Amino acid sequence: ACAQGIPVAQAIRQAGASRFRPILLTSLTTFAGLTPLMMEKSVQAQFLIPMAVSLAFGVMFATTVSLVLIPCAYHILEDIKGLFQRKPQTDQTQVTNEAEATDVA
Repeated sequence: ACAQGIPVAQAIRQAGASRFRPILLTSLTTFAGLTPLMMEKSVQAQFLIPMAVSLAFGVMFATTVSLVLIPCAYHILEDIKGLFQRKPQTDQTQVTNEAEATDVA
């Protein structure tokens, strides 16, 4: 984002918009593909049902993390990084800057 001169918040929104559909469709089709196995009542499928449930809901959880938590965490980390990069101005620095501004005018 910074290399291309795009603000972080805008880059996060653009990335989220461009990745939303592929991530969501992949996750939903995986969940939908596992649904028949989760609904199966036969004795032979009984030992596979816990695996299908774990996989299906794990995929949906990972989708939520990918689409919501990761962009939020990235934005928070950028804010924290910005706090440490800023140098607070002292009163003397402000007086010097104001004096320079009046000299120019």
